Amino acid sequence: MSDIYYINTANQKVDFIEDLPLTDIDDMFSNTFTNVTTDDSITSFKTAITNYTLEGDIDVSKFDAASDIFDYDVYANERGRFYIGEYFLFCNIIAVANDNVNLNRKRLKVKLTITTDFPLWRRELSYTLNQQQIDEKSTGIKLYEYKYPYVYSNNRSSLSINNDVATSSDIIIRMFGPAVNPFVKIGDIIYQIMSSIDNSEYFEINTETKKITKVSSFGTVTNAFMYRSKERADFFTKIPPGTVQVTWDGIDTGELILIEKRSKPKWL
Repeated sequence: MSDIYYINTANQKVDFIEDLPLTDIDDMFSNTFTNVTTDDSITSFKTAITNYTLEGDIDVSKFDAASDIFDYDVYANERGRFYIGEYFLFCNIIAVANDNVNLNRKRLKVKLTITTDFPLWRRELSYTLNQQQIDEKSTGIKLYEYKYPYVYSNNRSSLSINNDVATSSDIIIRMFGPAVNPFVKIGDIIYQIMSSIDNSEYFEINTETKKITKVSSFGTVTNAFMYRSKERADFFTKIPPGTVQVTWDGIDTGELILIEKRSKPKWL
């Protein structure tokens, strides 16, 4: 598998080196922001619907299968993922323009049009949160339920993460059971759920969608928004740029996913 490919929402892939070799991907490393103005003054910037053009010389035997993979997401009005290395763009491939079509040709020159309504490249960095289960009976440690967003113990675990972008980033936090009032603290920001889950269940906090869910061992998803800690007005605070310390307690295992967004993928 190469570093440049498209995956549709049915998990079907087109590799742009092995399947449809592309010779020109200049557009994918370009970016444009749109001005937001008031009284002839720029007040902010925003992204807009963006189209990219890719060119290549492809083997016609792979043309139909690739087109079907592209069209699957178009018919479903779902966004596939275009990858360059670790970065991906939510998008659709909406046009395939051919040059000098001849049914006897073995190869064909094509131009692909990629469109997106969210022209930011994403990289999702995953961190595992592990610690020993705190047992109040064996350690004498008091778990302060419903009052304090921390446990008075030396068993709390921590790690450092680096948000290597110019702006604050969204995160996804998963806290796996069994757990009672679990929390993850990132810098000075505490994300705590004031409820319990059993083994094989987990809570998920997503600052991008602003949702809190509970996922059962059978995969059933229920809304857990009402169980959030109400210490902060904005529970879904993003993570600022730079290096921050992460601590957690009340869980055996968890996962932290940092969603890095850039106007174009990193060159290296």
